[in-house]
Amino acid sequence: MSYNDNYDPNRVNQNPNPNPNPNEQGYYHDDPNGYQNQSEEGFYNNGGQQEYYDNQEGNYYQPYDQQYDQGYDQQYNADPNYQQGGYYDQQARDPEAYSDFSYGPGGAPGTPYDGYGTQYTPSQMSYGGERSSGASTPIYGAGPYDQGGMVAIPTDPYPAWTADNQAPVTIEQIEDVFIDLTNRLGFQRDSMRNMFDYFMVMLDSRSSRMSPAQALLSLHADYIGGESANYKKWYFAAQMDVDDEVGFSNLGIGKLSRKARKAKKKSKKARKALEEGGEDTERTLEVLEGDNSLDAADYRWKAKMNALSPVEKVRQVALWLLIWGEANQVRFTSECLCFIYKCAADYLDSDACRQRSDSMPEGDFLNRVITPLYRFIRSQVYEVVDGRYVKCEKDHNKIIGYDDVNQLFWYCDGIARIVFEDGTRLVDIPQGERYLRLGDVEWINVFFKTYKEVRTWLHIVTNFNRIWVIHLSIYWMYCAYNSPTLYTHNYVQVLNNQPLPSSRWASAALGGTVAVVIELLATGFEWMFVPRKWAGAQHLTRRFTFLLIMLAVNLGPVIFVFAWTGSHTYSKAALVVSIIFFFVAIATIIFLAIMPLGALFTPYLNKSSRRYVASQTFTASFAKLEGLDMYLSYLLWVTVFGAKLAESYFFLILSLRDPIRNLSLTNMRCVGEYWYKDIVCKQQAKITLGLMYATDMVLFFLDTYMWYILVNCVFSVGRSFYLGISILTPWRNIFTRLPKRVYSKILATTDMEIKYKPKVLISQVWNAVVISMYREHLLAIDHVQKLLYHQVPSEVEGKRTLRAPTFFVSQDDNNFETEFFPKNSEAERRISFFAQSLATPIPEPLPVDNMPTFTVFTPHYAEKILLSLREIIREDDQFSRVTLLEYLKQLHPVEWDCFVKDTKILAEETAAFEGEEKEDDNMKQEIDDLPFYCIGFKSAAPEYTLRTRIWASLRSQTLYRTVSGFMNYARAIKLLYRVENPEIVQMFGGNAEGLERELERMARRKFKFVVSMQRLAKFKAEELENAEFLLRAYPDLQIAYLDEEPPLNEGEEPRIFSSLIDGHCEIMENGRRRPKFRVQISGNPILGDGKSDNQNHALIFTRGEYLQLIDANQDNYLEECLKIRSVLAEFEELNVEHVNPYAPGLKSDASVITHPVAIVGAREYIFSENSGVLGDVAAGKEQTFGTLFARTLSQIGGKLHYGHPDFLNTIYMTTRGGVSKAQKGLHLNEDIYAGMTALCRGGRIKHCEYFQCGKGRDLGFGSILNFTTKIGAGMGEQMLSREYYYLGTQLPIDRFLSFYYAHLEISQLQMFNIHLVVTT
Repeated sequence: MSYNDNYDPNRVNQNPNPNPNPNEQGYYHDDPNGYQNQSEEGFYNNGGQQEYYDNQEGNYYQPYDQQYDQGYDQQYNADPNYQQGGYYDQQARDPEAYSDFSYGPGGAPGTPYDGYGTQYTPSQMSYGGERSSGASTPIYGAGPYDQGGMVAIPTDPYPAWTADNQAPVTIEQIEDVFIDLTNRLGFQRDSMRNMFDYFMVMLDSRSSRMSPAQALLSLHADYIGGESANYKKWYFAAQMDVDDEVGFSNLGIGKLSRKARKAKKKSKKARKALEEGGEDTERTLEVLEGDNSLDAADYRWKAKMNALSPVEKVRQVALWLLIWGEANQVRFTSECLCFIYKCAADYLDSDACRQRSDSMPEGDFLNRVITPLYRFIRSQVYEVVDGRYVKCEKDHNKIIGYDDVNQLFWYCDGIARIVFEDGTRLVDIPQGERYLRLGDVEWINVFFKTYKEVRTWLHIVTNFNRIWVIHLSIYWMYCAYNSPTLYTHNYVQVLNNQPLPSSRWASAALGGTVAVVIELLATGFEWMFVPRKWAGAQHLTRRFTFLLIMLAVNLGPVIFVFAWTGSHTYSKAALVVSIIFFFVAIATIIFLAIMPLGALFTPYLNKSSRRYVASQTFTASFAKLEGLDMYLSYLLWVTVFGAKLAESYFFLILSLRDPIRNLSLTNMRCVGEYWYKDIVCKQQAKITLGLMYATDMVLFFLDTYMWYILVNCVFSVGRSFYLGISILTPWRNIFTRLPKRVYSKILATTDMEIKYKPKVLISQVWNAVVISMYREHLLAIDHVQKLLYHQVPSEVEGKRTLRAPTFFVSQDDNNFETEFFPKNSEAERRISFFAQSLATPIPEPLPVDNMPTFTVFTPHYAEKILLSLREIIREDDQFSRVTLLEYLKQLHPVEWDCFVKDTKILAEETAAFEGEEKEDDNMKQEIDDLPFYCIGFKSAAPEYTLRTRIWASLRSQTLYRTVSGFMNYARAIKLLYRVENPEIVQMFGGNAEGLERELERMARRKFKFVVSMQRLAKFKAEELENAEFLLRAYPDLQIAYLDEEPPLNEGEEPRIFSSLIDGHCEIMENGRRRPKFRVQISGNPILGDGKSDNQNHALIFTRGEYLQLIDANQDNYLEECLKIRSVLAEFEELNVEHVNPYAPGLKSDASVITHPVAIVGAREYIFSENSGVLGDVAAGKEQTFGTLFARTLSQIGGKLHYGHPDFLNTIYMTTRGGVSKAQKGLHLNEDIYAGMTALCRGGRIKHCEYFQCGKGRDLGFGSILNFTTKIGAGMGEQMLSREYYYLGTQLPIDRFLSFYYAHLEISQLQMFNIHLVVTT
């Protein structure tokens, strides 16, 4: 948990504008010049530190109190503008002179801009002052520090780009590009400013670790032209290269396939030309003229991209961002955005655009291009009834959803369907004119269903046909071989006469026929799910024909055996045929089990053809497992099925052999019923036998899952030993080596100029962690003293040295737990995991200045922000008579005791300040202290009641706990930056305020926190007060919300805006904060189930290269935040080779294509686990899935995205539909679809073991039931989805099995078990 240091509740008489972070200055050094000393003694040789470290007599608390906050992150009393009356009862602050574009050394605020208009001022003018949208953009660090003659540090917001004289494009030129595009295409002014900042933060982030030229090149490659860019993939998938060469209208869409076949003949010529003279671009382009093969097209693309100037690269990326920034719901349709981008780019290159003198009106792009698409999407789920929008009662297969809209743009055939009202096709008009005509398209006549999510169990036959093939075919063989009485002539039980060998072989060989029949059914059902008019639909006739041939090959010989010899005549020919075709059946089963349905006798996955390149690109670009991961994946499934097939045969099937023999021969003697006579009762034995077969079949399926669980656990535990994170790892080893591991794995010491002994640097990090726990009331003072590094007299007279805590060397003592930590405390758990995690392999961290920028992103709807006093002290239930506070006190007794001690000291200091005399009567003192132990305060003053509210909120599932915890990233960055750069302290001399501003500038530059609080504008007074409290406690917190204004004209729809505020925004006369950005959207964005739409509208306000997705009931800790640089290094983009992605040459072979890391998962600790036995079980299940199984799944390629607390590659995910999906009802488990999309499109998903976040769960019976219901219902919807169809019919066998058994199998088995119980 992070704390704002602007307010100390233990100190009553405070300066309204205190030092922003007094504690860290006091902690590290009272005299910044002390860093000049290179010895431990010199480093700590000052009076303040001596008093802080060397007090062993119980007075330790007092100097600590002078240096640290012991309360919470808030400015409740410190800010004179903050009145208790609520959100709106505040005086407006003086607005700051902020500018739209702030840059340059010193960053002086620019001249005001006179509101909106159709013309914008040139880039030499910065924008400030009043704006018609009511937006303001704060400039962080706009003014130079008063550094007392020291060398000035750049204070502009993008120093890595602007401070480098080698930057290929100046920030003024970038600004000109954004303004020009806004003028030409009619983007909104606030959206332009927002996207400009988005782009510059991204450039600054990359320029921190590479040259500016390489940063721009890599950014352009990721967005537009590189191998991993989604736009490039779409460009070739939709054959837009052919459109650019000759035009769809000139060639005709139907002729593209013939042209592709001709191009295939030229591909050898192209490859030869590339091999001989690939580096001579002009000569090679001449040779390839007229060649439309994919290799030639790729070479032309690279040559074109390589010829772009830096300004042109900026222009292309800026155009993408401006389109994406206003696309609202269309952001879910990534290839639709690619098409809009292509049309806009063609228009910008056209003569019509160049010759146009006037600007497009502001909002033209939104109103003319995006809003018609939005209204079509909305019309599919909502209809107007009596002037109000009401949800349509239509099933998924009747709704044209986001995926249906998006997939129209995958193929040129779909693009050719875009028509105007008069029937003219969009592709028939010149490319430069298409953008201006997009507003005339009748979208309702264009889109259609590309996949039908029919509510039927038949989906699992098509999507998971290989599961049925493996199990039913082998089960048939097992049962057929062990059911001889069914095909033995005149079987006598006493004699136990055996059937003919040919009959036994032939009956078992029918397993091949079973496998083929399953494939035929799967193919037939696929016809039902995938409309034939979609260009991506497979031609199934060929597959069906070949399967019929396979059916004849497998079934014919069996018929021959039984027809030729019957069940009583021995025939050697029949025996030979039966044996041969038994092995043919086995080969058939193996072939059909391994081969994906999508690759079965069709060119669908054949990469040599361009016919299905879109489906291959967007649904089957799976990253291959390599090396150990591949071998482990195959070994796991060979082990699972080896053990399963052996166990099932000997313990399951053989146990059924005798019942089969008896029941198959039993004749029932019975009278029967009145209506059915004895027809049914005589067949009771046969019916029982059939039920036994069915029961065993269910158990046969269940066995596989059981073995998967067991083998997965074994593999996972083995990997934990390999990583060094097993619970059996000796504690002494973990803690003894902890200081060295902090130095080598937390600090970026490789690039440091070492001037200080490691112990000096380690002590600063370790003491900060310990003290953060003390401030969170997890540790008492006596424990803190034993855990801190202390100054002690040195052997050298007059010098002092550091003494490490005995904690690192005394783990053998029996009193270890109680000596250093309270028993079973949260502090012990956190320190233990921290120490254990550093024993694992961890990527080396970059220096803070070089680390990438990232954003923590949290959606919020109606979750509790901060508990009120009434909620805390009122009785929760009329029967229990227990208040929430009493309940929390019982759960956290040690923490409550520490909190009460702090509060008492605060009260004593307040009384002493006010001149009250202290009571000497101990008995009376104890009586007076009772209110502290009961409710945490004795005075009803706000500073006391607020402390109790915060203490309870930090131990409940509140947004305050989440924000408090994840703001620790800022503290961690400041701590690391200061420890690793002692010269910064020297530079500022005694200017503590300037030093703190520099630390805050770095933290603000590298870390953002965005909460998407969609209901903020409609909050009640209490909720508004709590939200305002968050902004005052954490001014850098950014809150995105939906704002609504009445329509401009009567009869129109209200205007909806995506707005962003933070604690730096001025408070206007109406009591609201002036938004930094206010972007109008097409309408209400909440068209789905809520969360995904809430994320989507605020996504444009995130910043940086990576996102961490967090729920509103999570927590994080300072010691975990110290590892953030290593976690971000898992994306494998921090130390990449600086190569030109557009260098001429052959297209990369599939075997060497690098697949970006799209998602990095992390562990979670369920902090609400101690809520009863049921809660423990539910929490344990959550934790097991997030640790034990995630560890193996990530290695064998079966892990997906499950929401929190995963890290996402921003560019990769935002250019592929966003961080979740949002079709109402269908995407109930919205997060997992982002993982499936990333997997289908070639992204890799990893998991890191050394990082964890806290997660809250409502673990009462009703809450667990509701959560399980949501997961189950979501799984049911997933079975209908096209993602399951793509993964199930295209994944390689090992990845397919990992995906199936990690996700769907548990729900399917539960369904089987329920039906089994009901039927038996």
